[in-house]
Amino acid sequence: MRTMLKAQLNIETGNLAIADGSIADIFAKVFGRCQPEATYFMVENGLRTVIAIFDLKSPDMIPTLAEPLFQSLGATVNFWPVMSADELQKGLMAQ
Repeated sequence: MRTMLKAQLNIETGNLAIADGSIADIFAKVFGRCQPEATYFMVENGLRTVIAIFDLKSPDMIPTLAEPLFQSLGATVNFWPVMSADELQKGLMAQ
């Protein structure tokens, strides 16, 4: 299922991860596991925010993706099922 992951990093923990260089390894670990089709980095409500769109093959992927973000970056993490415009159209036609 196409899924959107949104993580907002704790400011102090993010600062430390940037300063010591570990932030790149953390994102490489997470993105290596989910192989996102797209990733976006931005600031939302004053927090470093990352969004990744990927195929959630099984719900047991959730902890393997979220835990490094929780533990290493103090992030809040959310997952949502999402669809493309074509998938929406297909669903609407099936009614």
